[in-house]
Amino acid sequence: MPTPPGRTLSPSTDPHPIDPLAAVRGRILLHVKDTAKAPLNQVSAHRSGVVFSGAEATKNLNSFVMDACPECPTVLDPSEYERHFATPAAPFTRSDQLPLPGVPAPRPSPESAEPQPGGRRLHLTPTRYLRCDEDGEKALREAVAQADEASDPTLILAVPIDAQWLTERTDTLISLLHRSRLPKALILGDKDNPTGSKIRAKGLRQVISSCSDIALLRTDLAAVDAMVHGAVFASIGDTSSARHAAPPGSRPWRGSDSSPNVLYRPLMRYIRGAKLARYLEEEARDCFCSACAQWADDHHRYSGGRPPTGFLDPVDARDAHAHNMAVWSRLWAEIARQPSPEGAREYWRRVCDSAVGLDSWHHKDVPEYEKVFAAPAYLRFWAGRPERRNTWYR
Repeated sequence: MPTPPGRTLSPSTDPHPIDPLAAVRGRILLHVKDTAKAPLNQVSAHRSGVVFSGAEATKNLNSFVMDACPECPTVLDPSEYERHFATPAAPFTRSDQLPLPGVPAPRPSPESAEPQPGGRRLHLTPTRYLRCDEDGEKALREAVAQADEASDPTLILAVPIDAQWLTERTDTLISLLHRSRLPKALILGDKDNPTGSKIRAKGLRQVISSCSDIALLRTDLAAVDAMVHGAVFASIGDTSSARHAAPPGSRPWRGSDSSPNVLYRPLMRYIRGAKLARYLEEEARDCFCSACAQWADDHHRYSGGRPPTGFLDPVDARDAHAHNMAVWSRLWAEIARQPSPEGAREYWRRVCDSAVGLDSWHHKDVPEYEKVFAAPAYLRFWAGRPERRNTWYR
């Protein structure tokens, strides 16, 4: 792997260097805050893992490791960016305690002559929320410097930035990330979708493709775009609040629709279940993902699947989260099987292009509601299509 500009690495004296990210490299992990309705039973120790965020993160992680899946890779996210803004004097919370205490990672035996896998218990630095301003830039610079002094091989530098960095300070962000000796985990913050525009989606791709050992956490299908363009691993939230971070003291906008968000594979978007039911009652085909197939079996449904229009009530949230994970897990498995990085990128582009092409079909019978299914600008960017002019969603 090439050395980032402006950084000199001393040659390693270890004949069997350990890859600290070996357990998660190439994987998309489930990202959870509240585990009550999270599809943790679908997590595979061999193919995925879990990132635990929020006030109960340590407790939830320990419980999961001890009671459910001891071999599953996990990442502990202290989520300090939810509570505090970073300053140059205090980029971290409890910076004097780096690395954070947590579930200890397995250590290789000194007598072993074979290379050992990286630890399965990784954790993020307690980085505070990085505003897109001069103080935020200085805080990130200080965070990189302080984190580089840590000796824990399981530590990852959390970089929770306001999404404006992707358009206003892209080059600065890349330059500062190049200085980090540690792996980096990018977490995007905004009151709405952090990558909801073409320019932000483009900026994010530029950052990911320019930096080594970088992850994108707490996101949606942007995780897939990041993975095919060089991210070492990523995570997708099971709920909307786990799919992006809001600035401290603010709350994301919430509408009156309380039905769960459903990942609708044909359009490659999360759409409220009630909205799918309202507009696609006749057109929607049953979903046969592993979660919906299990639901059909449990409910003795002859078709063997579940209609995506059936997630109407908050009580359906658990099933919706399981469906969502099954859909994106299968999508990533399809992409990961491609024989080359170029093939993976092209497969992903074709999936997105197909979704863009279907938007007109989905609103053909309800032209007055065209906005419901019109492909958003970021999806058109992933598909490699030109951006439409004078459209509401740009």
